[in-house]
Amino acid sequence: MASAKDVAEWMVAQVNTVARLRQTTAVRTIRHQFGEEFSYRNENRNWAIVPEVLAEFEKLAPAGVVKWAVGGRYWRLARAGDPDSRAVRR
Repeated sequence: MASAKDVAEWMVAQVNTVARLRQTTAVRTIRHQFGEEFSYRNENRNWAIVPEVLAEFEKLAPAGVVKWAVGGRYWRLARAGDPDSRAVRR
């Protein structure tokens, strides 16, 4: 059985391989590959990733390496000129 850390490791590998991981793609793959217990419907009724997986992801992918692109709803590798915070506009 997969753990939250297993799912987070997959997410990090995806970002490192393709340089961008869309939330919709991530949650769909997580549900099918790892199990529905790693996802839930948020208040807007959209599928989301459980907080335990995201906490593991934050440990494995420091803010200086992976950024959350707020407007595009995806994670990407950090770029020169990015702010120190985890979130970026794009």
